[in-house]
Amino acid sequence: MNNVNLKDRYSNRHWTKLQDEIQSIRDAYKRGNLDESEKHRYADRLHELCGSLRTAYLLVPLVHEQHRRSIEWALERLLSSAASLGSLPYVDQQKRDAVTVRVDSVLKMIDGECLDEAEGELRALESEVTAIRMHGLDRQVETLLASIDVASCELQ
Repeated sequence: MNNVNLKDRYSNRHWTKLQDEIQSIRDAYKRGNLDESEKHRYADRLHELCGSLRTAYLLVPLVHEQHRRSIEWALERLLSSAASLGSLPYVDQQKRDAVTVRVDSVLKMIDGECLDEAEGELRALESEVTAIRMHGLDRQVETLLASIDVASCELQ
């Protein structure tokens, strides 16, 4: 993601709006024929815009870093949940392997600074791991229920 897109992403598109307003003032000033009050108004507005740009310039990297940290924390939770799949006897190895491959792709997205894509994939993968865990537990309960003869209270 280039620098302007990053600033727009984490400033809710205000970065570009500020730049556009500055360009609009620049164009009006170049056209000339401004009276004193218009020049004062533009000067005042340019002070405000410069302050807004400085603030965004300082805050955007902090917001971006916090977003990255939140994704890394979500990844840690996912890794813990995915690791527990290994302890469930009724979860297919293919499903475990597929989760591992998708986790690797999320890591590459994070390393490539594709945080929005990584976040979306993490959320989908969290849901899938939960579904796999629930399916494994269902299979375990069904197998155990099928192996118990309730009438004689004996295992088959």
